[in-house]
Amino acid sequence: MRTVVVFFLLIGVVFGGQSAQLRALLVSGSFPVVGELYGVDIDGDGMAGPRERIYLDLRTGKKCFAYRWDAGSCSEPIDIKLDMEPIAYVVAIAKSHFLYLDTKTQEVAPLRSDAGLVAEHLHNPLCDIAWSIEDGKAFFVYKDFRNFPNLLAHYDTPGFVWDIERVGDTLYVADGTAGLEVFNIAAENLLHPKLIAQRALQDEAIEVHYFGGDIYVGTKNALYRYDADTLALQESFKLPAELYFFRPTPYGLFAALVDGSLLRFTTHQKKLWRNFDAAYITTHALYRYDQNGLAKTSLPHMRVLKHYPLGWGEVAVVGTNVAVASKEGVEIAHGGKILALQLGFAPVNFVASKGYFYLLDSIARMARIDPKSGASEILYLPYPATDITAYKGNLYIVGQGGAGFVVMKIK
Repeated sequence: MRTVVVFFLLIGVVFGGQSAQLRALLVSGSFPVVGELYGVDIDGDGMAGPRERIYLDLRTGKKCFAYRWDAGSCSEPIDIKLDMEPIAYVVAIAKSHFLYLDTKTQEVAPLRSDAGLVAEHLHNPLCDIAWSIEDGKAFFVYKDFRNFPNLLAHYDTPGFVWDIERVGDTLYVADGTAGLEVFNIAAENLLHPKLIAQRALQDEAIEVHYFGGDIYVGTKNALYRYDADTLALQESFKLPAELYFFRPTPYGLFAALVDGSLLRFTTHQKKLWRNFDAAYITTHALYRYDQNGLAKTSLPHMRVLKHYPLGWGEVAVVGTNVAVASKEGVEIAHGGKILALQLGFAPVNFVASKGYFYLLDSIARMARIDPKSGASEILYLPYPATDITAYKGNLYIVGQGGAGFVVMKIK
């Protein structure tokens, strides 16, 4: 009960003119889209004026003039055809408090139930909040890094951060067209990561891994091995098809390709497995999954050890816990049982870091999942994440695509 009281007190304060609390509230959850607003040129003068705006109540399907909008519903319904795109969405954040999301300017403004939707200009726009709509709900994130809580540092790289690999106080970044970039992230440089080296590639760098004193970088068409200290190129491997992902292991360098094959490069041979659907590779095991479930095989002999009745999607492993994330949800094989979770969004990437699974999506948020209990929490980010790696304590480094990477605290 106390939480509910605090919530409505907060809303009252926010609509009284203070928007900091509203920003924090918005980025901590999602809120239902209850209506759409359309501009209709009824009088034929070539534009839709304030009194020619039509409100569509998504809960009832009723339509009314916006100035007849009351407490989120239509008091005097009308019958009119709407064959255009909405000019705004109306989102409910409390019983009698709403947000106006302008589809043209992307502005966000609070609305009271008695204010109507007639105003030509938005009042109190939340200019540092970005929004997106998914499955009838609105999700909000901060546009401005400076206003994002728990953010320690931000470095905007020249390329697109696809993948990151931390080795001690060094961060290796697969930075798209900018190639491989190396940063010193020691404590004295953490607030301002220091670029110490860069290597250009013939194609975009999309994946990076450290193994045995070397750094491996993958592009769509090739793999490269560099000395981790000097960044001297040791060798390169051309690929017969586009790269899906790769992993260096004690038993050779494995590369899964989008044509369904798996390559293994060793010092003596290159071995190819056909009809390889997709996989996750650890130091000593390879997890292959298809419509029959997930099979764990040993390296280097590829002997099947165990089948898991898991679904299809991205795979990650934490200790003995194996998980598959797909648009239907997340399944975790924990001991002899399967935990099934429904998180409400499809993965862009699914990774394991510091004892947790992290499900990343395209709406600037990620789910952190406990592999033992299946307990999850949603964490919001300034921009969509491409990768995450633990730093020290509760600090993490998160790849943010075209926005570079950030260092942030995660409790």
